[in-house]
Amino acid sequence: MLLDDPDWTAETMELHARLRGAALFRLVGRVLGREHERIEAAGEGWALADLARQAGDPATAERLLAMAEAPLDKGITGGWPHNLRVLGMLAVLAREDVRRGHGALRPPASRWRLLRLLAHRWTGR
Repeated sequence: MLLDDPDWTAETMELHARLRGAALFRLVGRVLGREHERIEAAGEGWALADLARQAGDPATAERLLAMAEAPLDKGITGGWPHNLRVLGMLAVLAREDVRRGHGALRPPASRWRLLRLLAHRWTGR
């Protein structure tokens, strides 16, 4: 769908978030024995933030990060159960990307991101 819409309209980005992020997180949640609306919201936010990292245009990236904020806030509220923290780690990193903004994104393999993943794995927050 992203290839069919070179301008990446809001509708296209929302569809991408649902079909990629929400669907993936929902499926993993089922496999791990947990289903919850919050998981799908976190997935939508993660898909938008991940796409922002790939966007070549800074304005588009900022728009994607802004769109990711509400679903990530909804999805991350409260702690994550131990068996779902693998999904929570992706959502937590996406939320940090939203907070930092496109111009200040850390490299994907930075030490800080690794430490943040470990902290989430241990605490669920």
